Amino acid sequence: MAKRISLEKLLQSLGLGTRKECRKLVRRGLVEIDGKVVEDPFMVVPKDLQKLMVAGESVEVHTELYIALHKPPRYECSHYPQQNESVFALFPPRFIKMALNSAGRLDLDTTGLILFSTNGQFIHHIESPRRGLTKTYEVELSEEVKTSQLEDLRAGMMLKGEKQALVPQSVKQLNSHKIELQISEGRYHQVKRMCKIAGLEVVRLHRTGIGKLELQNLPEGQWRYLDESDFKDLNWCV
Repeated sequence: MAKRISLEKLLQSLGLGTRKECRKLVRRGLVEIDGKVVEDPFMVVPKDLQKLMVAGESVEVHTELYIALHKPPRYECSHYPQQNESVFALFPPRFIKMALNSAGRLDLDTTGLILFSTNGQFIHHIESPRRGLTKTYEVELSEEVKTSQLEDLRAGMMLKGEKQALVPQSVKQLNSHKIELQISEGRYHQVKRMCKIAGLEVVRLHRTGIGKLELQNLPEGQWRYLDESDFKDLNWCV
């Protein structure tokens, strides 16, 4: 542990209940620290804590969350979904109690990398175009892409409501029906709207990277904690 904290406060910060509920967990003998049952909810948690068990289940001690998720299709990036499952249903319920939020959103049918955190400054860092973090997408198209259409995309597109054309950081052709597009703005339906102006219909959109952080082989629907190398790829210091 980086700082001194009481057991009840630690349990609450991990989304395991209110202070009162956490005190009850401890007094009922349901909390173990490094293999030993503890009964004092006000004890100071050891800085070298190795293992925390609550009600027979191991609990990882992350009082602040930084998470990468491979978003599946048909999930809404909202705590209050309208017609489909919430993407937050893919996380343990206690994460929601810790005020976990997404850094931006992906459309209902868009898949791929999306980041989550309980740190509002981190979320702003990821979302803000001023930070210069590009978002990389694989874009599958309904028809064969033409050279002229690629040139149009590279030149930039004037979207409705914008004061100037939005120019992608990079446009690469992957095959006859697929391109890779890097953008930094993150406007509403930006990739689909830019492609539509270029005469291209998007049939599948998949985000593969944010900044230098890549989705790699994280399975669809699975998540993982970000580590120090990930923070470096995102130009973020914890």
